[in-house]
Amino acid sequence: MVHGGLLGGEVVAAGKERKNGENIDYLISHGMSRRAAAAFLEGLQVWPQSRIEEAGRFLQTTFYEISGWKPDLMKENQLKNQQRRQISEAIEEQKKYGRTARFTRSKRSASSLRASGQATAPARAGS
Repeated sequence: MVHGGLLGGEVVAAGKERKNGENIDYLISHGMSRRAAAAFLEGLQVWPQSRIEEAGRFLQTTFYEISGWKPDLMKENQLKNQQRRQISEAIEEQKKYGRTARFTRSKRSASSLRASGQATAPARAGS
């Protein structure tokens, strides 16, 4: 469970400030009066999209530094869990139908098996 969070300030992306009608309508649809919405939008800074993306990356990096979470480890764990599910499904299929289940391997996993020497070569006729 995460207690807390990181927030950035509100800004308007450059080029979008000219679409104030859409922005005002959005704020009104979420309960703001037209006057309050216009005043709010008028007070926002205008940033180029690249600066907004940079700020997002900074917040993400800061979050991982503070939390101690490791995004690469999280991705690795997700892949391992996916593999476990596929293996379980294959085992169930084999039990149910009494035949060897066929795995669909990604190019990456098949090539990594070949590179490590774990892949077996097809048997030749007459061998």
